[in-house]
Amino acid sequence: MLFLIFFGSEDKVAPVRDSERLYDELAEKHVPADLYILKGAEHMDVKFLQPQVFKIIEDFLAEHLK
Repeated sequence: MLFLIFFGSEDKVAPVRDSERLYDELAEKHVPADLYILKGAEHMDVKFLQPQVFKIIEDFLAEHLK
C-alpha cells in the first residue's frame, strides 16, 4: 500500500492538518507516502491538473512500483 497526498494551500473544505496527520501516521508505520501542498490551490481546482503534478505522480509510481 502506498499513498500520494495532494492538498491545496487555499482549501476551505478540509483542513491541511488532516493531510499532515495522515502523512505522519503513515510515516510512523513505514508506509510509503508523500505529501504535496499545492500553493494557491483550492479544493480540487484546476491547479491539480498541471503538468508538474502529473510528473510528481509519474515519478512516485515509478519509484514505488518497480
